[in-house]
Amino acid sequence: MPRHSRKPEKNKDLITPSSEDIKTVKLCRDAYERFTMSAAIAPGLLQLIAIKYTKAVRNHFDVYQRTRSREIPSERTVKSVMTGLPVSNLFIVAPVAIIRLIKEHYFRCDFTHHQSVPSNLIN
Repeated sequence: MPRHSRKPEKNKDLITPSSEDIKTVKLCRDAYERFTMSAAIAPGLLQLIAIKYTKAVRNHFDVYQRTRSREIPSERTVKSVMTGLPVSNLFIVAPVAIIRLIKEHYFRCDFTHHQSVPSNLIN
């Protein structure tokens, strides 16, 4: 790469971007801001869920836990419970064609009959 000058000069050949490009850059910047804001809010939501719904989180946590270190579940425990909820909620929704396709893709089996749904995911 060519070295940069310590005393930069104005670029005479610089072309001003079109209005569409400016809109695209603004949309991209807004997306970054939303992503960053969501990343900042998510841990707080996990903590709030851990405090308000301690018993519900403990009841839905189905992974082996050697000891419960505290009265309030950790963020990791809450995240583990929360990530399983959308999949289990797919089985509660009426058996529509798109839901059946998602189930077949997720579990790699035929879901034409409701009895083939794993019982541990219906609860």
